[in-house]
Amino acid sequence: MTARKTATGRILTDADLDAIAEEVEAGDYDIAALCKRRRGRPTMGSGLAEVVPVRIDPELRAVGLCSG
Repeated sequence: MTARKTATGRILTDADLDAIAEEVEAGDYDIAALCKRRRGRPTMGSGLAEVVPVRIDPELRAVGLCSG
């Protein structure tokens, strides 16, 4: 018996994996929607954000007005 552990700590046995495989084979999944997974932070607006270098005064940073 092969047991696998998920990221949440749940243990999956061979029977669990077989049940998942049967569900996937029988289901009608939209592969394009599954592949649209993005990594990192979500977008702030309608498009990709531009990275802009900024100089911050050390006193402002020390006060906590600027996180970093």
